[in-house]
Amino acid sequence: MLCELVRQLSEKYDMRVGLIGASSELFDEISEKFLDVPVEVFSFPCPVPFSLSCIRKISKFIDKNGIELVHCHGYKSDVYGYLASFPRRRTALVATNHNWLFNTINERIYKQIDLRVLRRFDCVVSVSKVLFDEMISGGVPRRKLRIIDNGIDVAALAGISRESARARLKLDDSIVVAVCVASLTPEKAHRTLLRVLFRHDEALASLKLFIVGDGPLRMELESIAESLGVRRQIEFLGHRNDVRELYAAFDMFVLASEKEGLPMALLEAMAVGLPVVVTGVGAIPKVITGGKEGYLVRPGDIDGIAEALKELIQIPEKRATMGRESLATVSSRYSSWGMAEDYESLYRELLK
Repeated sequence: MLCELVRQLSEKYDMRVGLIGASSELFDEISEKFLDVPVEVFSFPCPVPFSLSCIRKISKFIDKNGIELVHCHGYKSDVYGYLASFPRRRTALVATNHNWLFNTINERIYKQIDLRVLRRFDCVVSVSKVLFDEMISGGVPRRKLRIIDNGIDVAALAGISRESARARLKLDDSIVVAVCVASLTPEKAHRTLLRVLFRHDEALASLKLFIVGDGPLRMELESIAESLGVRRQIEFLGHRNDVRELYAAFDMFVLASEKEGLPMALLEAMAVGLPVVVTGVGAIPKVITGGKEGYLVRPGDIDGIAEALKELIQIPEKRATMGRESLATVSSRYSSWGMAEDYESLYRELLK
């Protein structure tokens, strides 16, 4: 989302992207996204969980480059951005809250710290009404809150053929394939998808599932797939830099999350014209009309996910129709230029 936004606004603003404690691989990956636009990427080393030296480096960078507005993404960015900008009354502070996770005690503590910091920002953007209400309950003043939908550059995803995408993955054209693009973390509920495949249903047994993403649960999920006897149906691709080039290889997108903001992976899949089977959490029900672009199911509803997937497997015409609706919806309502217009309006307001 950050890359989409920066690319859209790079001709109107002198924009810099700062990564806190990023690996060299991540730095290179992000830098490559801006090779054709005038945007520099900088890395701020963060050798310990809380680094005063990192905050000082960010503060000096703000001074040296005459930064007038700092836009933060994520609790650590919020804290460091706030502390680095604190002495400057003329530096506008914006944060986009994409989601909070509660899988560990640390994540619950981070949320409370983040809330205290966000109350002091000039504006906080939420990507969903659920998160908007959560921040109000946490004490962030309503007057400082906005909702801005994530957006995707639909044109950038066009033109990739199914044949070339399938060739990358060595897939026969006759195989029906679903994809789930999500970090391998508890809130994404991959276990639910594995249990869907365990239903010993003839239609589901013919489905191939590609799981794109990495995270702490990878070994556990692979082990569960083995124990359920569905490992042969699943390909764990791990983290991929070329995921956008792969979407055209798939027949449908599935996401069983228990908690979401507005997932970019969902918008990417829709921009390629994939029908979707997704849980109605976060801003997803705002994007998907059940029965139009795909199916909305309740979190943890194994039967609901299974029936939706079976329909898409067995009725190719439905896949095609819903795929066209997906593309139409994301093109008309969730474009990156529309998102950028909303943020530019906010930037102008704050920079006054």
